[in-house]
Amino acid sequence: MRFNPAFLGACLIGAAAFIAAPEFYSAAAAQDGQAAEEKEKYTLDESIFDIEEGQSADYYVKAEEKLRAEMNKFIAATPNVDDRVGVFGKANAALEKIWRGTFNAEDASDEARAKAASPIVSTLAEEGKTEELVELYKRFKDSESNALKTVAARAASGIGVSIAAAAKDADALADSLKSWEEKENDVFSQAAVAATAVTAFGGELADQGKGDELEALVNRFKDSEDKAVQNALKNLEGKIRFAKLVGNEMVVEGLYLDKTEIDWKSYRGKVVLVDFWATWCPPCLAEIPNVQKLYEKYHDAGFEVLGYSVDRDLEALEKFEEERKLPWKTASRKLSTDAEKDYVNLSDYYGVESIPTMILVGKDGKVISTEARGAELKRLLEEQFPDVK
Repeated sequence: MRFNPAFLGACLIGAAAFIAAPEFYSAAAAQDGQAAEEKEKYTLDESIFDIEEGQSADYYVKAEEKLRAEMNKFIAATPNVDDRVGVFGKANAALEKIWRGTFNAEDASDEARAKAASPIVSTLAEEGKTEELVELYKRFKDSESNALKTVAARAASGIGVSIAAAAKDADALADSLKSWEEKENDVFSQAAVAATAVTAFGGELADQGKGDELEALVNRFKDSEDKAVQNALKNLEGKIRFAKLVGNEMVVEGLYLDKTEIDWKSYRGKVVLVDFWATWCPPCLAEIPNVQKLYEKYHDAGFEVLGYSVDRDLEALEKFEEERKLPWKTASRKLSTDAEKDYVNLSDYYGVESIPTMILVGKDGKVISTEARGAELKRLLEEQFPDVK
């Protein structure tokens, strides 16, 4: 398996560190009106990719500032996403050199070193460099600096991801953990690496929709005495439900933003898009125009949308709803979980950790797709409403 250890540093229910992250696309979107003019007069300064080793922390701070500023100009002047790919690769490689330079700089503050360590650990974990992660853990686990202690914690989590990435199944994962525990007992006893490994492995299975293998993983570790492992297994129960959603009915309950109760039965007979989203999530907001367009086309034929906001800031959500005037109703996770009535926390119940997560439910109440985004949503609705042209 190939793991993306985003949760080690990272829309999660969080933000990616790399330069192709939503923050850069947002900057580009704000400048799209000038793109054609900028493209004609703009030439990329490729010196931003030349990062020297063994420099001061201040050198790397300025190098990153220059890199990001130049990349924002490049994005604004390059509207074709395909034309950006190669440059993004160079930018990511330069960023990695900056982070490693900062981490190793003798004059770097503990806080700067800890910040730089996060993406470094993610890379080591994805590449399966467990030994290097163990050395990082040992180097900082007894540090008097709280910032550097976080480096040890991240390294321990990275060890778990690395072990999970090398395992083929639940039994192999258990054997690898046992072997490593015997070799590096101190790491496992203090850092709960097993819990991270179980979480990472389970998350990958969930992403692949392998519900049966997820259940096998839970059963393999259900007798663990490690509380962290037990908590990880509890979280995986939601992912099992999510992995088995297609073809089955979905539980939907809670309160709308206006504090009225969701009547899920009233949606029966309609094709419903259940959208897990938030106002602070750029990819979520990017999906809204597409959904609105499809809503206008298919609503009269029986298409409905139910937004499930994971926003904690209700004022921000209310302001967004007031300004955008979305034609469908939005439910609030915060209102639902804070209510006197015991509603299911749908994010936890289905193990939804990244947004947008968009689930299409058929007229019979059974889930059609758990990946109903963008062009795929359009295709699915065309299938559901063949008479609408």
